[in-house]
Amino acid sequence: MGKPVSVDLNILIETPNWSVLTSLLRIPRGKVCTYGELGKFFKMNPRAMGRIMGMNPFPLIIPCHRVIRSDMSLGGYSYGVDLKRKILEREGVKINRTNKVDISSLYRFTEAEV
Repeated sequence: MGKPVSVDLNILIETPNWSVLTSLLRIPRGKVCTYGELGKFFKMNPRAMGRIMGMNPFPLIIPCHRVIRSDMSLGGYSYGVDLKRKILEREGVKINRTNKVDISSLYRFTEAEV
């Protein structure tokens, strides 16, 4: 398993959705957040969160793979759900055979973080 690295992404790109994408850096390895939970803090629809994840220009650096559906299923990933599952499992997320994440892996943002 690789080690987390620190990269100053602010020098790489600025987009209208940049604050949403960079907020994903706060989700620790081994944890996931739902599209709905993330959307609450940005006052956006969960589907809008999904579209933003799909536009992520750095999917392995900005961990959009750590965002899942509210029913705890994996949802989509630009490189396929199988790879999303493998990455999450390597990070320590528990996923059952029906691709549902264990509730213990859920991360919740606080007002102070976002």
